Amino acid sequence: MDKHLRYVSTHEAKVRTCIADLFSFSVVPEFIDNHPLSYRYVSNLDYIDLILHIEKGHAEGMYITGVAYSSCSKSWAIMMDDQAGYNDQIYAFSSGSLHEAWIRKNWSENFYITAVAGADDDRFLVIMSKGWSMNSCFTGFLDIQKGTQNIRQSCCVLETFPFEWIKKKWAEGFYVTAIATSGDQWAVVCSKGTRFTDQAVELDFQYPAEGIHERSKQGYYITSVAANPEEIAFIFSIPGAVPATVNAEQEMLRTFDFPDDSKIQEKWARNYYISSLCCG
Repeated sequence: MDKHLRYVSTHEAKVRTCIADLFSFSVVPEFIDNHPLSYRYVSNLDYIDLILHIEKGHAEGMYITGVAYSSCSKSWAIMMDDQAGYNDQIYAFSSGSLHEAWIRKNWSENFYITAVAGADDDRFLVIMSKGWSMNSCFTGFLDIQKGTQNIRQSCCVLETFPFEWIKKKWAEGFYVTAIATSGDQWAVVCSKGTRFTDQAVELDFQYPAEGIHERSKQGYYITSVAANPEEIAFIFSIPGAVPATVNAEQEMLRTFDFPDDSKIQEKWARNYYISSLCCG
């Protein structure tokens, strides 16, 4: 039962606080009915194996579309495919916060943050990519093909979820395009130049099944999700300019094992693929 419910922006960002036990979950992947030509999901990786798989994928023309860390298994999971529309990609680890100097340097070279994840050792992993296209209405959210002069990004790291900062960015025409946690810290990336037309945020102490269902009926899709041991945050977005030929469907999977490969393979058999993943 809701303790209180309030709106924090004109973009209908619902903030729900529930009276409930703290809800800890292991993985919340979401699957979109989209068919990448070549897709790879690898889990249970330590830092060395993670880097090896990233470099191997890059050498084969594949790019990172999502990454997550499990504090329970102390391991990483990574998703890569060759249909993200990128033509170059770089990554870096940083301690305590995001690597601001590295990010700003690569912004100047037309790289933009496409994924971010945090580990429980206060380290963040930031993925920056170049050359977005609209191959997917979810992974290709920035329209690089129209030129880079109108694309901007902003990011912050705070010890509480940054509602007011997000509200301010919405007012400036930005949308949330990546979120992550590391310990008690929340990292949020907002981008201007997306094809989103509306966005909502829901923060909860437990899996917000009712909120997800309601947003889905309203035409929203989950475009980012992140969690710490106490809270889970969902970013819901409405993508614009989606071709009529795109039939996008989304399902959620909750498991208590990170990862539950058998359940993921069941989704693959139905032509669903992981679009985002988090563990809290």
